[in-house]
Amino acid sequence: INGLFDYDISDGEIFFRVTQSYAVDLNDDLIQYLLLVAYNAAEKYSDLFHMLGRDMITMEEFIEKAEN
Repeated sequence: INGLFDYDISDGEIFFRVTQSYAVDLNDDLIQYLLLVAYNAAEKYSDLFHMLGRDMITMEEFIEKAEN
């Protein structure tokens, strides 16, 4: 995945930032790819971040579940 999570310490907000290097003009395929990267990250991690933020799981459990 070409992206990463950022955490805003001032308000606790988590952002997913998509990054991609490309040597071509932006086109529909590239835009679709970038959107799918963001969607897949949200789909995979949103429940885990929710549970972590509500103390329903530990950081260790988060990491274990995220690696699967």
